[in-house]
Amino acid sequence: MRKIQDIGVENKKVIFRVGLDVSIENGHAKEKFKIKAVKKAADYLMKKGAKVAIMTYLGRPDGKKDMNFSLEQIKSDVEEILEYKMSFDFVSIKTLFWYLLGSFNIPEEFKKQIVNHLLLFNPKFFSEYWASVFKTFISGFLVFLLAILIPIIQIFRKHLKANFRIIAFSIFWFLTGISPVLFLPNHYFVMYLILPSVGIYFLMAYLLSSFGKKIFIIPTLIIWFFSSYNTISFYKINSYQIEAQKFARTFYTEIKNEFPNLPKNSIVYYPLESSQKQLALENQEAIKAIYNDSSLSIYYNKEDLLSSLKKGNTGKVYIYFPK
Repeated sequence: MRKIQDIGVENKKVIFRVGLDVSIENGHAKEKFKIKAVKKAADYLMKKGAKVAIMTYLGRPDGKKDMNFSLEQIKSDVEEILEYKMSFDFVSIKTLFWYLLGSFNIPEEFKKQIVNHLLLFNPKFFSEYWASVFKTFISGFLVFLLAILIPIIQIFRKHLKANFRIIAFSIFWFLTGISPVLFLPNHYFVMYLILPSVGIYFLMAYLLSSFGKKIFIIPTLIIWFFSSYNTISFYKINSYQIEAQKFARTFYTEIKNEFPNLPKNSIVYYPLESSQKQLALENQEAIKAIYNDSSLSIYYNKEDLLSSLKKGNTGKVYIYFPK
């Protein structure tokens, strides 16, 4: 096997052994492009449906433990680049808060647009999507009010007998279900709510049917469906898949206009900082598919390009800077 693209990894467990033999200066890796290359490969494997475990080393000369060769020195760099930093702090609490909001149909993209604290949106994003933000949050609040807050107030005001085992079980189900990813606060995806959110919905159903006013049931369902429709409409124009498709089409148009034909073994340098955009082009696959030529290669940063040239890649280099 010469490339990971040559094997089928769908629904398989992959042990990904990599060498991070990087130079270290002041507690940071100098050759961060090696770590970025690991992320590209890991993202590719996970996109194909593989469950990936990354194993690596730095060095142990003569079999003796030497802290000068400890991966602990570049831990912060690895966590930052791979975006899998484990922690439990205010950011984790904020993530838990957003998972709760996600259970009430708040889109995943909203969290990414928060620039500070809990609910301070990116001004540019808010100015463009303020209507969707208001409709979504108001709908979520009304569902919370009708299905949870008012029934709880009824329990305490009228001293009603509630089954606190059901309430505790619902909360426990949600927290237990979400806890495996709660320690990865930078890795937030609403798909992780598939099982945990059952606890929230079970709690809502119990409180609304047992202690809420019966006339609230239909309005709650109507508001819920409206909220769902609004969220789906937002995703139709803002999901990663849609953005990836738009970028891929732009890439195809730009690259074909600039280079109508490319000779065999050509190398294209197309600077891109966004890992998501690189993933949209499936690393090397897009350029090969566009020109129907497997000998072509493309690099998105200078370090990878120079590394390839040092290894003996002698193809002609074509440079294009995205508009």
